[in-house]
Amino acid sequence: MSDLYRGLKKDQQPSFRTENFGRLLLVALNNWQQALVEGLQAKGFEDVRTSHISLLRHIDMDGTRITEIAERAGISKQAVGQLVTICKALDLVMTETDPSDRRAKIVTFTEHGRRLIHEQQAIIEATDNAVRAKIGDKDFEKLRRQLAMLSDWPET
Repeated sequence: MSDLYRGLKKDQQPSFRTENFGRLLLVALNNWQQALVEGLQAKGFEDVRTSHISLLRHIDMDGTRITEIAERAGISKQAVGQLVTICKALDLVMTETDPSDRRAKIVTFTEHGRRLIHEQQAIIEATDNAVRAKIGDKDFEKLRRQLAMLSDWPET
């Protein structure tokens, strides 16, 4: 393994910190996200960064309350608010007052944001195909099934 994974320095002592399952998943996720961001930048979304993707992935196509985004992302409402402000400036999202609770805000995609989501599909397919080519069809499908199974772990 290299000494640097997308900004995560590999500590030699103790090795359990960088070679554990969670860290390996994190590094793989960082690499996958970087491929997505680079693909989006190549398709004209030059200002999109990983932090923006970290927000956008938690927004439903018909909109999501800021409190729900914060809960999904595991970050504070204030942090979500900061990311929303940045993504609004990039014309990716807009906020609306929740008609069922005038105090709450719903984050929705702008037309430009919807184009970004649409463009992601081809990039995700290409990235998945690159992983498939690296590990083989059988192992790719097995890994996909195992990760899907772990998405419900630990059971609540």
